[in-house]
Amino acid sequence: MIEGKAVVPVIVYLSLATAARAASIYVPDDYVAIRMAIAAAANGDTVIVRPGTYAERIDFASKAITIRSESGPAHTTIDGGGGGSTVRFDQGEGRDSRLIGFTITGGQDFTGGGIYCHETSPVIEGNDIRGNRSSWDGGGIAVFSHEYSSLASPAIRNNLIEANIAGWGGGGISLDHSAAEIVGNIIRENSAGNQGGGIGCRYEDEPLIANNIITGNSTELDGGGIFCGWKSLPVIAGNTVYGNDASLGGGGLACDFGGSPSVTNTVLWSNTASFGDEIGLLHYLYSATATIDYSDVEGGFESAFVDDECELVWGEGMLDLDPVFAEPETGDFHLTLTSPCRGGGDSRALDFPFEDFEHDPRGADGAVDIGADEFHPHLYYMGITNPGASLSVRVVSGRIGAPVVLGVAEELLHPPMSTPWGELSLSPPFALLPLGTIGDRGVLFAERELPRFWAFGERKGAQALVGLPGSRKASFTNLVMVDVIVDP
Repeated sequence: MIEGKAVVPVIVYLSLATAARAASIYVPDDYVAIRMAIAAAANGDTVIVRPGTYAERIDFASKAITIRSESGPAHTTIDGGGGGSTVRFDQGEGRDSRLIGFTITGGQDFTGGGIYCHETSPVIEGNDIRGNRSSWDGGGIAVFSHEYSSLASPAIRNNLIEANIAGWGGGGISLDHSAAEIVGNIIRENSAGNQGGGIGCRYEDEPLIANNIITGNSTELDGGGIFCGWKSLPVIAGNTVYGNDASLGGGGLACDFGGSPSVTNTVLWSNTASFGDEIGLLHYLYSATATIDYSDVEGGFESAFVDDECELVWGEGMLDLDPVFAEPETGDFHLTLTSPCRGGGDSRALDFPFEDFEHDPRGADGAVDIGADEFHPHLYYMGITNPGASLSVRVVSGRIGAPVVLGVAEELLHPPMSTPWGELSLSPPFALLPLGTIGDRGVLFAERELPRFWAFGERKGAQALVGLPGSRKASFTNLVMVDVIVDP
């Protein structure tokens, strides 16, 4: 967490259907170490890891297995201890190899400090990847191929990728001959010694970069948020790129050596650089080009640096207006009711996913929003869930002045109960806490102290009712799981 405050992504852990003979192997019940469980597992098996910190480095060893935590990254850590990449995929693993729900930390290697993917295409989902280092590429994750005909294409989804360091490029994620899907992640406070503080597309990459929040990353050269080099052709759609810094060119987005991204439905705001705070197109050996439309760019076309022989195609639907986020200084990039980004996007964008970074539907009111967040009735919280500590609870709704009541329960209903106000997910009895009313920007901000009797490792379900109880205009928000993640 950044100073104890961060957007908490809503991550749903799914039970994965496997073949009839597939086994579930528990760590430490069946094997005391994850690597021992991998050695015993067969294709199709699931390794389920109980809460705890596991001081080891793991290798999927070509197996089509799922390794997932039982209780999520807040409670389950794999710590590589600085002796190499914490997790390795380098023996042909495909989408049937899945890593779900861990904190991945303590990795240190030449390439791929946290996670190393060489000519592989696994699923990396719902993890916190933080505090890893590489002396070259990919402090958090490195994805690369040597074979031009076989692009590595992992699915990197709904992860928090934070505070990783690369000596050269891609502090958060580095790509090299890759067609990765980088979707729904929060990529923040990573750094690179050369190019791509958040994401570095190094050589002839063709990734989809969609619905990510990319913020607070930095680099000593080009591309504080995203770098596109050496004829890379990324599709960049529905992202929020905010508050990144490059010492040279392109604080938000930089392209050189023939890099040519297509950008749409994206916010580029409050980024800084010596040349082109938001966008920098540079001519090193090859001219860079970029196409951008239906996006909100601070300073407009004039804010971009376009080097000789480079080209920036400024398309339709462009804005230069404050996106009016809920509270960007604390990392809250939810759109508010008054944001000009509401309805400003293009639903026809190539390969654009129809969910935002928290799985809210895109275009539910008939128009797609610009940025990683889609304005949608929504409950979330900011801060550290420490018993007795104050927690910032927030509710987004278009119903200005509507009262909000928060329900908190120990158990959930399976399936949820159908009511006149939507689906109720909380199992009675549950506590009811009045929060206040929706403000004129369509957001309610409320501070609540967590009960001191809550214990480390507990999980609670929370859901809000917007509107007067009993009114047909009232409605339940989404379900949010509250993890008690700090041991008092």
